Amino acid sequence: QLPGIALHNLYGPTEAAIDVTAWDCSGPNTPDSTPIGKPVANTRIYLLDAHQQP
Repeated sequence: QLPGIALHNLYGPTEAAIDVTAWDCSGPNTPDSTPIGKPVANTRIYLLDAHQQP
């Protein structure tokens, strides 16, 4: 850990080269696996299964 440095995980599809979700990983209670985060400002995400169902 680097004191005074904020670390963020940004996630997005590589074919679009954009960020879709973001998560601030610099908090004191970090999980074992890194979540993809929440939608970035003014966006929505839909997580679908292999059958295009929520």
